[in-house]
Amino acid sequence: MTTVIGVAFLIVLPNNSLSFMIMVLFIILAQHMNFDKLIRYDLMLKVFMLFAIVGMCLVGITDNYSAVANGTYKQSMGFTHPNTFTCYVLTVIMEFYVSSSKT
Repeated sequence: MTTVIGVAFLIVLPNNSLSFMIMVLFIILAQHMNFDKLIRYDLMLKVFMLFAIVGMCLVGITDNYSAVANGTYKQSMGFTHPNTFTCYVLTVIMEFYVSSSKT
């Protein structure tokens, strides 16, 4: 384990980016976590955040960016890009499928 952390530091130092080091530490610390429980908590948090962001967009707290691409009208629903909302919803659907197929 010490070797993995050492190699991660050697990769992080020249790049001045901590994202790789955070990923390595998360992988090391997540070895003893219950994956099903993690997916369920993450799913609940994402669904709550999705409703909160879309709700703030509908109330007018956050901006709703609009775009027209190939004759299709797209809205961001409170996110910074119209595709982000779709990716977020797809992630929630996939996590719901994974959590429901395990039980």
